[in-house]
Amino acid sequence: MGTGLRLAAFATVALAVAAVACRQLLDIGPDPRTDFADSGAEGGVDAGPGCGVVYAGTQCQACVESQCCSLASACAVDPSCSSLQACLATCGADGGADPTCRAQCASSNQIGANAPADQLGACLAKGCGQECGLRCGGGSTFLDVGDASVACAACIAADMCQVATTCATESECQAIFGCLWTPYDPNQIPSCLSEHDAGVDAANTVIDGLTHACLSACATDNQWLCVGSDLPPPWNQPTAVTLTLFYLSAQAPEGGVADASVTLCNPFAPPCTAVASATTGASGQVTISVPPELAGAGWAGYFLIDGAGLVPELYYWGFPLGGPSQSWSVPVVKQALDAAPPSSATVVASTLDCLTLPASDVDFSITPDASQATATFDGVTFVIFFDVPTDAGSATLTAVPKALGRPSSVVPVFVQTGMVTGVQMQVNQ
Repeated sequence: MGTGLRLAAFATVALAVAAVACRQLLDIGPDPRTDFADSGAEGGVDAGPGCGVVYAGTQCQACVESQCCSLASACAVDPSCSSLQACLATCGADGGADPTCRAQCASSNQIGANAPADQLGACLAKGCGQECGLRCGGGSTFLDVGDASVACAACIAADMCQVATTCATESECQAIFGCLWTPYDPNQIPSCLSEHDAGVDAANTVIDGLTHACLSACATDNQWLCVGSDLPPPWNQPTAVTLTLFYLSAQAPEGGVADASVTLCNPFAPPCTAVASATTGASGQVTISVPPELAGAGWAGYFLIDGAGLVPELYYWGFPLGGPSQSWSVPVVKQALDAAPPSSATVVASTLDCLTLPASDVDFSITPDASQATATFDGVTFVIFFDVPTDAGSATLTAVPKALGRPSSVVPVFVQTGMVTGVQMQVNQ
C-alpha cells in the first residue's frame, strides 16, 4: 500500500533488484553482435575519428565529436564502457532504435556504476539526443525487461518521457541504477545512495513513473529475486516519513484526506503510545521524523491515523527503514461508506516486490482466519480482510507470490475492535 515508494528511502530489500542497467547511450539495429574481438580496438569499440568511438549515422558522429568527444575517448579506453558501446552500436542506425536490442545489451553488460559510461550517457542524452536518435534520452534502457522492451519503450515515450530524459541527462541518476544492480546485494543499498546522492531525486521520479504509468508495460512488477537474501542492516539515523492519505473507496471524494491526525506510535509500548504527531494539510500529506530506534523496528513500526469521518487506522510500514527519507501513499476508510463492524476489525494489506513496486498475483492469508476480498485503486491491488477476530489483540499476515510459491513477507500486527489495520507488506523473508 505504498504507492510512490521512493528510491531515497531504500527502506528495505530493494528497488535495487530492478533489472536495471541504466545505460542511456545510443539507440542504434536488431540483434546484438557478440564478435567484438575482431573489431580492431581494445575493449571492442572501433577507433573513431578523434574520439575513440564510432557511432552509426553521420549526424550522431558529428555531434559526439562536437559535444562529447573527451567523454567518448575516456569510454573507449575503459573495457566495461567500450564493451557496452560496442553492443549498443549494433542496435540500429540513423536514429532508428531497437529497444529489445538495447535491453539485451544492458543485460549482458551489467557494468555497475561506471563513471565513463554514466558521464558519456548523460552527455549524449543532453547534447546529442536528437542527432543520435535517443528517444526520451535513451530511457527505454532503464530496465532490462526482455520481451517487454518494445511496450516499455512505447509507454515511457507516451507517459514519462520527461522523467526518463531527466535521469538520462544526470550521470549520478544512471549511476544509482547501475550500482544497485551489479550484483544485487541488499546491504549495498545505503552505500549506493550515499555515493550517488546527487541522482536520488531524478531516480525517485523514474520509480514513481514506473509505479503509476508503466508498471505493466515494462513488466517491472512481480520481481522476487531478493527473497531469501539478507535484509539490509538497520538504519541508524532519523528517517523523515511523508504520508499522503487517500480514501480507499471508489465512492469517496477525490483528492487527499485533509485535517487527519497522524501519530507515530512506540511499537514496544502498545496500544499506541505517542512518540510524535502531526496533522495532514489540504493535500492529505504530512511528514513525521522517525527516530533511529523506531526506524529499525521493522514490521513493528506503525502510525495511528484518525480524524472526522474516518475509521481509526493502525498503519504498519512493515520493514526496517533504511534511508534519510521515505514517502508512501496510505489508504484510509471513510466511516460513512465502509465502517468496520463494531464487534470485529478490518485489515487492509498490499504487497510490494523486490523493486518496492506494487505486486499482483499474490495469495494473502491471515491468522486468525477471516473472510477476504480484493480491490484495486490507483493500479494497486489491496486485499481486505473482514470480521477479523480481536480476542487475541493481534493477527499475522502472510503474502505468497504465486510465481514464487513461498512467503515473501510475514507481518504480525495489532487488531482492535472497530478499527482498520493497514499493512504494507514488503519483502522480509
